[in-house]
Amino acid sequence: MKMLNDWRLAAIGVCGAAFVSLGAVAVSYLAIDVNPGDQLSVHLTKGEALSSASSSTGDTFQIEAASAMIVQGNVAVIAGAIGQGHVASIAPAKNGKPAALAVQLDWITSVDGQHVPIVATKKGDPLIFGAGGPYEKNYAKDKPVTVGPDVVFPGFVGQPRTIQINAAL
Repeated sequence: MKMLNDWRLAAIGVCGAAFVSLGAVAVSYLAIDVNPGDQLSVHLTKGEALSSASSSTGDTFQIEAASAMIVQGNVAVIAGAIGQGHVASIAPAKNGKPAALAVQLDWITSVDGQHVPIVATKKGDPLIFGAGGPYEKNYAKDKPVTVGPDVVFPGFVGQPRTIQINAAL
């Protein structure tokens, strides 16, 4: 009887070891590189708004990814991932010109939880809303510039990062 029990315990041990071993294989990670210039789309988070009338240089704001950022066929940043930016400069409306609000992006959260450095333009310059920027025609002269969560704009990876993703997903 003792020999039978020893055999059962040995079988349970082997099965348990096989189960643990299979579990380790199932959770494998893949490293993907995000590189400067890789693009994503962002917008301010719900409830955030920036205005040339009420914001100040240096104010921070929350952003979120408007869609997933795909790199090498894998999701590096999920849609809705949170990040941060800041107000780079403000110019009030005057002399018949619209105001200007320049923003810079700081980081976005990757699928592995890293803060990936991002910038507002490929050259790393701030993105200008209003006078002198690509969105100038969207703003009225002599009125403050306001940017809300409905405005989707580009962001670009600023520094290379290696992101670990779950290869099983």
